[in-house]
Amino acid sequence: MCFFIDGPRNEVEKEAVNEVLNLANSFKHPNVNVHSNSKNKGLRPLIISGLSQMFNQFDQAIILEDDILVHPEFISYHLNCLRIQL
Repeated sequence: MCFFIDGPRNEVEKEAVNEVLNLANSFKHPNVNVHSNSKNKGLRPLIISGLSQMFNQFDQAIILEDDILVHPEFISYHLNCLRIQL
């Protein structure tokens, strides 16, 4: 699991970004990686660099936006879909 966290756009956003960083770092699992920026890259560059990084390491991935609520079976369903060869 990887988190890509953009830096704050201004001083006002610093606290909120730090809260997100703390939450991501609180996941206690050996396969969790947190990638963060001290400066704001912007949405497009962050997505492009994050996806590039992921697909340089892995052939498949499940990509989620940070503001969605998924069904309890979401992960098992999508992991099963990744196992199916078309």
